[in-house]
Amino acid sequence: MQGLTKVLWSDISPLAQVTNPALKEIIDEISPSSNYPLYIGEYPYGALILDNGVFKVINDNNELVPLTHKSINSNAQYDLDYTNTIPVGMVLENSIETFFIDGNQAIPSTFYKKGGIVSLWSILEGISTYQAGSIWSISSGARTLCMLPKVTDKSGYIKLKRKYNLKDQVPKSLTEHWGVFRNIANHKNFSQPWKSKILYFSKYWFQHKNDKEWTKFYNFLLNMAWNDSTVKRNQFIVDFIFSLAQKNCGLKPNPYLIDTARHIISIGLGGAPGFKPATDNIAAPIAGLQKTYIADYGLTKIPTIMQPYHFSTSLSDRVYYSFEMPTTVSFSPRSNNGVSRMVDMRELKYIMDKLLSEILNCNLMVEKTPLFNLAKNIKYDFYHTDPDQHNEITQLKNIANINNNFTKILCDTSASLEPAEFSPFFRGCISLSAKSSIVT
Repeated sequence: MQGLTKVLWSDISPLAQVTNPALKEIIDEISPSSNYPLYIGEYPYGALILDNGVFKVINDNNELVPLTHKSINSNAQYDLDYTNTIPVGMVLENSIETFFIDGNQAIPSTFYKKGGIVSLWSILEGISTYQAGSIWSISSGARTLCMLPKVTDKSGYIKLKRKYNLKDQVPKSLTEHWGVFRNIANHKNFSQPWKSKILYFSKYWFQHKNDKEWTKFYNFLLNMAWNDSTVKRNQFIVDFIFSLAQKNCGLKPNPYLIDTARHIISIGLGGAPGFKPATDNIAAPIAGLQKTYIADYGLTKIPTIMQPYHFSTSLSDRVYYSFEMPTTVSFSPRSNNGVSRMVDMRELKYIMDKLLSEILNCNLMVEKTPLFNLAKNIKYDFYHTDPDQHNEITQLKNIANINNNFTKILCDTSASLEPAEFSPFFRGCISLSAKSSIVT
């Protein structure tokens, strides 16, 4: 792992052609001199690039330390310390995820893949920004991911502990899987090298906002931030529409379920990530983790790993939301903790059916907005592993027929494994898919 490497645009331009060709063309036209350094940061899987608001890099001793640490070159510190958070950076390899922490629960914000640019809002908002602060964290690779099969077998976990020197106890919930994955992926015995790579722009790139030759560069960043913030900018409209729907339909739902309904609407609009089965190694060293759980742990089910993913009707992938892996930014407490998950699912389905019906019946004045397109083009399916005595929630059976990505294994194995149909992830699960596409 190289840590932090200073480069010039001429060094990185060929790589930018692959990661973000539109931006490359604009910067090539500017042809910035050596007075505009950049830095490539490399990180192992699970490293906290931004740790509760503190920006970190790898030093020459292969340690993850704050940028302000004495082991970091003073020139790099000066060049990159300009946003009060992480500097503007473009993902060059694999992925990163921005998230909040609520206790032991990670709340995802955005999953960035190759070409994605982080900290745009910080630089565009300037001094008066909401982006700085200790609430933010960023992980190398996906932070919110989990494995479908239960991995609570003590004998299997003891084998992992011995080989990978694990200190954590057996994970009791889906939210605890990441910590185990991170520790395994960074052990010397792990089979798959993995890193994320980010290109950081120094402060000098943002000192020419009034120069004509830099206009295309700033407009590109502004347009990117504008497009990425569409759902968040219009959240007040979504909130108003929910209020109208409740009034029109006489709904007095559990606030916890209203928050959940808003969230799965946001997932459908692409404003928040849902989950999908990982089919490549971009989010994490998936193949190596699958191999570990088959060969070392002795898993007898397909080790499907769910990763964050931003839904789009132009793509064929289904995305999922699980009550067992809650990721809502707003989380009102449940009004009655004694109510079963199945009852919550029925009420949530009723809320969603009423809302979508109100939109499609043109009762909420959103016919010319993405909300109408969502109601018209996206299908929400509600699943549970148990049968519903009222036949409102579909019992999840034969998940391979619903989505064959649940049968895919990235590592080589001779084991004959079946999908994990009774995973806790499916004990209250909503699937989003495009009505017009054939989903595989």
